[in-house]
Amino acid sequence: MLSQFLWAQPDSLVAKPGIPVFPKHSLQLRMLSLFQPAAFDGSLISYKYHLNDHRAIRFGLSYNGQNLADKRGTIQYYSDDTTCIDIRYRSDKRNIAVSVSGISYRFPQHTMKLYFGGGPFVQYSGAVLDTLFLHRQGSTSLGNRPIKETSLTAKFGLGGVYGCEWFFHKRLSAMAEYRFNIHYYYQNILRKSYQSSGIWPIGVNSTKYWGWVFEDLGLFAGISIYLN
Repeated sequence: MLSQFLWAQPDSLVAKPGIPVFPKHSLQLRMLSLFQPAAFDGSLISYKYHLNDHRAIRFGLSYNGQNLADKRGTIQYYSDDTTCIDIRYRSDKRNIAVSVSGISYRFPQHTMKLYFGGGPFVQYSGAVLDTLFLHRQGSTSLGNRPIKETSLTAKFGLGGVYGCEWFFHKRLSAMAEYRFNIHYYYQNILRKSYQSSGIWPIGVNSTKYWGWVFEDLGLFAGISIYLN
């Protein structure tokens, strides 16, 4: 009895011959927790357009930014020594990603609507970390050493998805899907050490990483809001 109540759809939501199952436009929200929704396929927006009951296109757009004000810490060489280093740092991070996926519904007339699909995506992120080491003995300054680290990361590849959708209202459905992707990864980290003036670098170190990556993104759950 309980399982029938949970999974059965009202008669008004059962597919009828000649009548489209899916409205054309919808927005997807991912449930981070029970009362905390977010965009399903992107932090800004996840939009799906149905060409027909068997085919749809989903667009995702993500953007994340973080700017941390000065943080401070102190390193003391010995407990009985007044010589120490004060550390101050500021970081700025930005990330943007765009994805397009083709979605195929095999049996849209069924209560549990199974689907699969995939498509290209591209992601770019940049980060800057400014660190200042202040050497002192008690209140007497012994000099400082600024360090600037810049990181640039790019990913592009193909993502795949399979899952199911269940309508509990004519404009609302619950979704659960599994995601994975394969992408090319490139990262360049540039680290510069400066003199006390902070104008001319006295040391430059560049590290690069690249290669192909298979990424298992796991299970995502959310809801779809159909607009018309």
